[in-house]
Amino acid sequence: MGEESQIIDLADSDSAGNELSFYAAVRSGTCWILSIASLLCCIGSIGTEFGPAQGWLLFVLWVWIAIVVHELGHALAALACGWRIFVFAAGPFGFHVHNREFAIIPRPKRTEFAGFVVPSPSSAEVWTRGRRAIIDVAGPIMSLALAGISALAAFIWRPTSSGDFDFSMALVALCLMSVSVAWITLTPSASGKHISDIQNFISAVRTDEGKWRQTRAIGQLYGLVKYKVRLRDLPLWMLGEAQVASRDDPQLRRAYDALVISIVLDTLPVDAKQARNLIDGFRKTYGEDAWLASCDAYLSAVWEGDGDGARNRLWKGQILGELRPLGLAAEAAVLAKEGGASAAEAKLKEMHDEVAKTSAFSDPTFRDIKKQIHATLLQALQKKLTAG
Repeated sequence: MGEESQIIDLADSDSAGNELSFYAAVRSGTCWILSIASLLCCIGSIGTEFGPAQGWLLFVLWVWIAIVVHELGHALAALACGWRIFVFAAGPFGFHVHNREFAIIPRPKRTEFAGFVVPSPSSAEVWTRGRRAIIDVAGPIMSLALAGISALAAFIWRPTSSGDFDFSMALVALCLMSVSVAWITLTPSASGKHISDIQNFISAVRTDEGKWRQTRAIGQLYGLVKYKVRLRDLPLWMLGEAQVASRDDPQLRRAYDALVISIVLDTLPVDAKQARNLIDGFRKTYGEDAWLASCDAYLSAVWEGDGDGARNRLWKGQILGELRPLGLAAEAAVLAKEGGASAAEAKLKEMHDEVAKTSAFSDPTFRDIKKQIHATLLQALQKKLTAG
């Protein structure tokens, strides 16, 4: 759900590690027991020749419904608290509300165990730790509510269940699946694993108010960017809060200044003079790094038309991790300015593949970067033809 917390601390002793391993085994084992019991109820509820296969299908449906209801709890609570929903995902299906994009999300690209919601406050007035805590705990509460309703319906339906389909037993399966989802989100996860809802809830309640207010804006802004919200679409009021909160903290100030440069480069048409002043000022204050060099080379090649300068400004070292797509974009831009069509296209393909690794949703910023590089390449090729 966003903010990270850690309830279980790993000590250096072997005994602490053994206790943690035992706890993790109990936590996951309980979840598996409930899930298997749900599967057996699904299979047992169908008395036809193809009962086992149909039972598996029913189980898959119940798993998805249990996840949808859980995530709806988070989403409805967020809306009730005056927050916006940017992304809603349940199982393999996700919808980017802000970008109006549907996507199939494979397990490696899900930020949570089975689903996730990306909420964000719509104003500073509704951005409180209390409301954040309500949003965090609303999912498990909805799961428990579904379990209770399913159990009650199964009890009421039991006397009338007959034939090839025992609806009462099927409802018991849904109840067990909902309890399983509630269990895994109401128990703390081990260090290094996906943070559970109860951990986010406790973090929201316990976090120091002053520290939380200082870091919340910049953290939320970078979180939205992570989930493919376009840089130029970031809330202006939140940017203003981040600017004020970062004044006395060099690390936060650097993060804010970098975000401003990124927003300027994402606002079309790019104000090249403003971007140049910001990049030069950033270099003077914080020094050179791979991110800044890539931004500079891209600006030089695409918006300043300085191919030689762009080539000289490229980062000379290796760029790894989340900065790699930007580094590849800068290389593609330089190659495009030089008229290297095949080499530029190869770098653009690498860029696309790197972006696709991090999320099932497309990145509108890099989509436009590709268009701008193609336009730069076309200009370079036309210039060559004219000169020839």
